[in-house]
Amino acid sequence: MVLSAEELHDPPETVPEIAPGLHEVIAVSGDAGLDEEALESLGTPEEQRELAHRNLRALPIERHEVVHADEGGSYHVLSGETAFTAGRVLVLDDLAPRLTGGPIPGDGLLVTLPTKFHVLLHPITGGTVLNALAAMAEDTVGLFSANEARLSPHVYWWRDGAMERLTALDGQSLTFDFPESFHEMIGEIPEPVHDPVKRRRHHYHFVHTVLRQVSQDYGPTLLASTPAGDLTGMLEKTWRDVGEDLPADERLPADGLLGNLLELNDDRLMLVSLPEPTAAAEAYFAAMIQPSGADACRFFTLEYATDPITNEPGAILGEWVEEGHRLHLTGMTTEPEDFLQAIANLLGSGAPEDAEADPEPVAEPEVAQDSAPGKRRGLFRRR
Repeated sequence: MVLSAEELHDPPETVPEIAPGLHEVIAVSGDAGLDEEALESLGTPEEQRELAHRNLRALPIERHEVVHADEGGSYHVLSGETAFTAGRVLVLDDLAPRLTGGPIPGDGLLVTLPTKFHVLLHPITGGTVLNALAAMAEDTVGLFSANEARLSPHVYWWRDGAMERLTALDGQSLTFDFPESFHEMIGEIPEPVHDPVKRRRHHYHFVHTVLRQVSQDYGPTLLASTPAGDLTGMLEKTWRDVGEDLPADERLPADGLLGNLLELNDDRLMLVSLPEPTAAAEAYFAAMIQPSGADACRFFTLEYATDPITNEPGAILGEWVEEGHRLHLTGMTTEPEDFLQAIANLLGSGAPEDAEADPEPVAEPEVAQDSAPGKRRGLFRRR
């Protein structure tokens, strides 16, 4: 596992240091601990370390989320219930591909370890690395400050197993302090081919704020009270309402926006087709579904993504859960049938039945409203 220098029982200079102020120690789970005799029974120090790394590689992915920075770029967050979670930075060559779905770029990774229970990382590729770096630094400081199991507020550059610090503490403030090699590397990163640095707020917030909130607050009522069929008119009105809150030059046409209520096996589902996405986290499709026996809806998205190595566009399957945004699958196609099949697989219901090909349009449903004031956006109130 990884401990800060302040937590060590032995002098820091006698314990392997993986980055300034962070040290690698051999530990066991539970309360038994390791005495000298038990430790020696595990072999030489090299054999003990090899065993510890094998155990870290065998740990499951407990909770994985993808966070999208406001100005473009994204990073992965691994969180777990054991203090060994941050120690998985010692086997990033195994962990990073499992989280990102692709190989580690030649320029390495941005990594932070705010607490013993978190690892944040960003594959360095394309033109969004500085945006991701700034967002990671802000979130890392927040996690570090709010957690008693804190490790480090710093951002590190990981390459080939070595970590170099990119930040410095100036009093109570964290500042960027890039080594010359990082400056040189940043200058060589090409601009992204298919992934603009700044996503479009109209497109993003319609899906990730508005539709998600509808699913959370009104999903069961909406799915239960609305006949199967075309919901495009209702969605177009909501799209226009979202645009009214934005500057005129950020408003987008609703070209390609479609909505249908259909059956996915025995469950009702609203499938929304979005205008063509052009940036990371913008969605091709969104779906809200209330699984049989559940009190609430689940909200899935098929999102635009780019290969971290080739910059070729693709898609990932995501879901908004109580803890935040979760990545389920990478390497998805952009076909609606594959999106529905993936949802069916996650719900454990097998292959989806064929949906009605040409559903009849239906009227906009009436949805129960609370008494709180707020501007109406079609189906819901803005929070």
